Amino acid sequence: MQNGLLRDEQITASSYIYDAEPHRARFDRSEGYGAWCPTGSVDESSYQWLQVRHCYAATSLELLLTRISAAIDILFARLPASME
Repeated sequence: MQNGLLRDEQITASSYIYDAEPHRARFDRSEGYGAWCPTGSVDESSYQWLQVRHCYAATSLELLLTRISAAIDILFARLPASME
């Protein structure tokens, strides 16, 4: 989160106060209050959460390896018991 590769929109929370939005939960930031802060008091009975949606595009190699792995699984699943 610190390097900024995640967009601010990928960081969400159950609630937040002005100048303490969810994206401010990044490390080493000093804008606003310098942190995410939920609305209201926080104690053991409150339920607050911070969500980071991390998505990445699979590379061609990852897709190829996944297909090879699936093909091997299918091949061995279909072998007669006498050939195992």
